[in-house]
Amino acid sequence: MLRLLALAAMLLASTTHADNKFADCILDNMADVQNDPAAYAIMKLCLDRYPSGFNEMDKRTGFFARYSSGAACIAAKGKAAAGTVAPQRIRAACYLMYEPPAPGMFDDLIKK
Repeated sequence: MLRLLALAAMLLASTTHADNKFADCILDNMADVQNDPAAYAIMKLCLDRYPSGFNEMDKRTGFFARYSSGAACIAAKGKAAAGTVAPQRIRAACYLMYEPPAPGMFDDLIKK
């Protein structure tokens, strides 16, 4: 019975935590960025590592989600970022992972 519960938990974790490596790269590296040139450099490094960018995003929901909402993600990851680029990209990553965006909200960041 314990093995069955462990297997169910692993399957649940794999379905609720999609592979959002580009967004994670942005969130992990832009939190303390203080200027736009550094933010652009991080964007380039993340895109070099994960060329699909924001195009392959799945929502993170449920018990295993790191944040309860896009706003909670931004409050945690965006409070120290300065400039215009880093806060915008942090906001995009948080909302694309944790919220259904309003139509057209991030069209400039997602290839169609």
